[in-house]
Amino acid sequence: MQQFKYLLLPTIFALTSCVSISDIVPAGKDTWMVTGSNTRIGADATMKAELYKKASDYCAGQNKYFVPVSQNYINLVIGRPGNVDLTFRCLVEGDPELSRPIMKKIPDTSIEVIQK
Repeated sequence: MQQFKYLLLPTIFALTSCVSISDIVPAGKDTWMVTGSNTRIGADATMKAELYKKASDYCAGQNKYFVPVSQNYINLVIGRPGNVDLTFRCLVEGDPELSRPIMKKIPDTSIEVIQK
């Protein structure tokens, strides 16, 4: 019976947790953002794939090409969900910025040096 208690909580957590994806919001000219949140261990790849698919479908619906600009990821830890912010552009054929994407990680720490 003791072992059952230790299996019950993770099972309940796994069944009630999920991945949620926000609406796509404007972030500038031809630039958009979508956010995903994950409360289930092991669902990180699924969350990222769903974000990229939603962004790609959004651009395709405008007859434009999806170009990722940046991705910021916060790891899932107990008590705090994992999050991904994806910023992307929807560009038309011939746009000079339409090229192979070069992804850049947004730093999660910045250091300011103050000289006196």
